[in-house]
Amino acid sequence: MRFQAICPIFCITGCLLVVASPIHADEGAPTNDIVVLEKAVHFLTADGSDVVVKPGTYKLEEADEWLRLIPGERRDALLLEAEFTIHEGEVSEPTAISISGEEDEHILALLLTGGQSLQAIGSYSGIRSRASASAARALARAQRIAREMANRTGNRPVREWSSLSYGGAGGNRNFNLDCGTRGVMVGAFGRAASWITQLGIICQRVNTRTGALGADFRKGPVGGGGGHAKSPARCPQNHVIVGHSGIPYGSYIHHIQFVCGRWNARQKRVREQDMNFGSADNPIIRFFGAPHNVLSGTIFNPPFRCSPGKVGKALRGRRGSSIDSIRFVCDDWNR
Repeated sequence: MRFQAICPIFCITGCLLVVASPIHADEGAPTNDIVVLEKAVHFLTADGSDVVVKPGTYKLEEADEWLRLIPGERRDALLLEAEFTIHEGEVSEPTAISISGEEDEHILALLLTGGQSLQAIGSYSGIRSRASASAARALARAQRIAREMANRTGNRPVREWSSLSYGGAGGNRNFNLDCGTRGVMVGAFGRAASWITQLGIICQRVNTRTGALGADFRKGPVGGGGGHAKSPARCPQNHVIVGHSGIPYGSYIHHIQFVCGRWNARQKRVREQDMNFGSADNPIIRFFGAPHNVLSGTIFNPPFRCSPGKVGKALRGRRGSSIDSIRFVCDDWNR
């Protein structure tokens, strides 16, 4: 990817140097997407190279799975490597935050509607690991962002209901397969070899007035092109996904299964008594790699069930040429 700068780009120890021009907002215009860097910070760009971003004022935007950092002119924008996370709170529009982390760390975060956020983690020295953060550090970041958001918005905290992540620690990209504000998850599709190489989800529209389930639509797939196309796994008619479990295979995912629950259109929810594993109203659907001894004597991760009133909405995780890790997310049907 070619990056341009307002000032000429020149090389300093192999890094790009980006200098920001002032951003002039119209008087009275919203500035929720504006951040200020008080000193230079190293970030990774979308192609994995290192860039030094100088102190200045920037606009922050979502760009698929990256963050777009815009100085004075849009043509000089950078795509920063970012990861999807969850923030505790509600925002009515995307809200940008720039805060110092622990020691050498700096965080740029764009809080999105629906409880998600995109975070780019930089450093002042340029010395940092590209490996995923530990759970403790990730939690500390989330807490700092929550405090900052509470200071800025005064919004009440909310929590996303999701399973723990399982699988490997690899993958060079985050993925976020999300049915959005008017969809519920009803199935999965993709490709597999001895493990799942490519994954997408099947969603179904919900009529906001009647609650009836409508047309199917798909999100994804993500991952590589290896293996063979698998038959889609889909809940029966008038059922939606309300639970999940799976089997890792080494550093990848071999087998995932979903529990379906009967949808009540009038109530726009699955009744609590219809969200149990193993009942007649809870068929189980499976999406998996080729048969392998990994299944012999292997126990699924503990089943994860959506809380009452919530349904399956998203799969998030890490991927490269295969699916490395998965986290299953529940929420209200209209979030």
